[in-house]
Amino acid sequence: MRKKSTMSVIVLALAVAVWALALSGCGSSSSSTGGSAPASTTTASSAIQTTAQKLVAPYEKLPPASAYPTLPAINPGTANAAVMSCSFSNDCLLSGEQAVDAFRAMGWKSDPTQNGNFSTATWSAFMARAASQHLAGVVLIGIDVNTISASVNEAVSAGVKIACVFCQSGAQWNGKVYDVGPNLQNMGYVAAMEAIAQYGTNLKLVDFNSPGTDAIVERHLGVASTIAKYCPSCSFHTVTVNNVQLGEPGPPPWDSYLETHPQGTVNYVIGPFDNLDNEIAKTDQSEGRTDVQVGGYGFAGALPYIEDGQEQSIVTYGFGYYGYLAAEVIALLHANKPVPAGLTSLPVMLVTKNNVNIVADNDNAGHYIAPPGDWQKTFLTSWGKA
Repeated sequence: MRKKSTMSVIVLALAVAVWALALSGCGSSSSSTGGSAPASTTTASSAIQTTAQKLVAPYEKLPPASAYPTLPAINPGTANAAVMSCSFSNDCLLSGEQAVDAFRAMGWKSDPTQNGNFSTATWSAFMARAASQHLAGVVLIGIDVNTISASVNEAVSAGVKIACVFCQSGAQWNGKVYDVGPNLQNMGYVAAMEAIAQYGTNLKLVDFNSPGTDAIVERHLGVASTIAKYCPSCSFHTVTVNNVQLGEPGPPPWDSYLETHPQGTVNYVIGPFDNLDNEIAKTDQSEGRTDVQVGGYGFAGALPYIEDGQEQSIVTYGFGYYGYLAAEVIALLHANKPVPAGLTSLPVMLVTKNNVNIVADNDNAGHYIAPPGDWQKTFLTSWGKA
């Protein structure tokens, strides 16, 4: 997930809205793992849990092909492009590698993914080079263009086409930067709804958020608004961390939170991304806090933790697929063709112990979730390269 080096604090709590195709709520949300979700003690709590289970159930299925954009046929020609990931964390690196593969598959030249190291100086220098080299396009992964607006505008003026994966760039960049990814607030909605489905009004939730990290902020907004709407009587707290602490074991602020909040004061925490979610689960285990369930976002890194019950759930997305789609966007813009609709409302999925095997056994597991079948071949076909 994206971090801004210019911000040193991070509050915690995440996101709203709904991707669902109006599927009827079938079954119930996942059974509890990790901390023990208590049975509802009131009729009201039971009713809230039932509602949450119905609302979250559609997200427990692999998204159908119809949930993804239709790819237009295009002759991409040849050109030069570059890719930079926010860092070489699991999510950013995977998407960056896939974008490079896509450019090369379509016949373009691209160096390997460059490591942004969560540094705005590094991001800005990358965009300045893209401008000076007059690249046809760049793909940014988890990078907030608002923190490097001068260099981004320089690249735009030089004719560089820009796609940003897992970004919330804002209306000010319309026609300049094309975001590719899910509705981030919807991810927070799903994460929060799963917590409500487990505990009802007994929920005592802690959420992570970073004012300097758009993806985390947007998901936080989704979590906060979902709690406010569906369970206003639930306990809801935020933990603050800085950029450095996000990469540390614990992380330290979570250690401190547990020290001042004994058993009975918190029963669910939503982490900001899978690497840190895993650290939170490790901390809970080492501190003997089996009363706290862990939810979050990501995929591959969290699967073992869900399988063995250390984590309750993750909301996952198609990072590998996003890399290919971002390269497609650049090729379309380079050819002065319209981009497909739905680039910022790509589907997400709730993964729990109930469906983790289905997801892990899916052909696209290495790319998180993606359209059914050989989706990479679908791109190649649209480029005339199959």
